[in-house]
Amino acid sequence: MGAMARGLAASAALLALAATAGTANAQLRPDPPLDCRAFSDAAARQDCARANAGNAQAQASTGLLYVAGRGVPVDYAAALRLFRLAAGQGNVAANAYLGAMYAAGRGVAPDDREAVRLFRVAADKGNPVAQVDLADMYATGRGVTKNDDEATRLYRLAARQGNADGMNGVAWRLAMGGGNLDEALNWADRAAALEPQNSGFQDTLGWVLFRQKKLELALFHAQRAVALEPRCAPCEDHLGDIVAALGRRDEARGHWQRALKLSAGMRSADPDWDRADVARKLSEP
Repeated sequence: MGAMARGLAASAALLALAATAGTANAQLRPDPPLDCRAFSDAAARQDCARANAGNAQAQASTGLLYVAGRGVPVDYAAALRLFRLAAGQGNVAANAYLGAMYAAGRGVAPDDREAVRLFRVAADKGNPVAQVDLADMYATGRGVTKNDDEATRLYRLAARQGNADGMNGVAWRLAMGGGNLDEALNWADRAAALEPQNSGFQDTLGWVLFRQKKLELALFHAQRAVALEPRCAPCEDHLGDIVAALGRRDEARGHWQRALKLSAGMRSADPDWDRADVARKLSEP
C-alpha cells in the first residue's frame, strides 16, 4: 500500500517515543513552566522536569506525550511550544514533529509548504522519519511538486537506516512504477517481517508478488491485509485484482464492490488508488 494510504507517516512519528536526535546545550526553557504534576507516569514527570530545565531531548519526548495524550490530556499547543524549543536547540527530530503538526493541522493552521520545509531540515540531517514524511509529500504532491523519483530516493534513504515505513515505501514505488521487482520484494519482505501486523505492509507485499505473477503467495498476503484492516478500501481492491487473475471473477467483484462501499464519501489518501478505476472494473463483463 502506498505510504499515504496509511495516513501521513508523520502521524506515526508523533507516536514514536524513541526520538533520534542530537541535543544541544540546554538553554531554551518553557515559560511558563510545564505543570509536571499532570503526568500520571513517574518517568514522564521526570522527563517533564528535564524539559522545564531546558533539555531538548526531554522537550521533544514530552511534546509527543501531549500529542498522543499518554498519561496527560492532549494539548497540541503545549506540544508545539516544546517542539519549537527543542528544534531551536538543534534537536533534529523536533523539526520532523513540527512538520507533522503543520501537515496534520494539529494546534496550528494546516500548511503543507511549512511542513515540507521542516521535514527537509530533519531529512537533510539524516532523520529517517522525516525522510519518510518528506517522501510522502513528494509522492502526493502536497506542498511540493509531485516527484515519484525523489519520493523513492527518500524512502530508500530511510530504508537503509532500518526504517520499516521507508522499506515499504521503496517497495511500493518500485512496484507501481515498473521498477526492479526483485528489489521491491526484498524491501517488502523486510518491512513485513519487522511489523507483521501492519496491514499496509502486507498489502504491499501481496501487490509486489502479484506483479511478479506469484498469485498464490500474493493471495495469502492480500487476504492477511484485509483481515488485519477490514476497512481498507485499496486492500479490498487489490485482493479483488489478485482473485480475478486467479480466474475467480465473481469473487473479485465482491471485493471491488466492498472497496467502493468502504470508500464512499471519502477522499483516498493514496495517490495510486482511484475509485473510478474500481468502478470501471465492475462495469466490465
